[in-house]
Amino acid sequence: MNSRPDLHLDFSSPERTEDSRQRLREACKRSLYILARSVLGMREAVPHVHGELCAFLDKTPIPAGDKRDDLLVMMPRGFFKSSFVTVSKTIQNIVRNPAACTLIVNEKLENASNFLKSIKSQFEKNRMLRWLFP
Repeated sequence: MNSRPDLHLDFSSPERTEDSRQRLREACKRSLYILARSVLGMREAVPHVHGELCAFLDKTPIPAGDKRDDLLVMMPRGFFKSSFVTVSKTIQNIVRNPAACTLIVNEKLENASNFLKSIKSQFEKNRMLRWLFP
């Protein structure tokens, strides 16, 4: 499985920089793995685990309106499931559709609050994300 297509980014001139930015923007909208690893800084991501998870999430549509589909992703503790499914996927959904609303629910209010803080922090402090999606 190739989760990291070769983007051939070129920052040697303003025109090429803008072209590279647009291509990386589109790659991040299409591939959760590219967004999480290359932009959100999830260096713990490995293709044989997280690439497969991200490919699955990329193919799974997010329901809109009254339609509700439940999604259950099961992985062992410590495999960064919440980082990919809750934080990174939410960020991807927002950059795809800035007007979209997202509800983050967890058994513990503190956990849901921490997920929201992580998402907010990426939008406020991640210079690459801000450059790609101003």
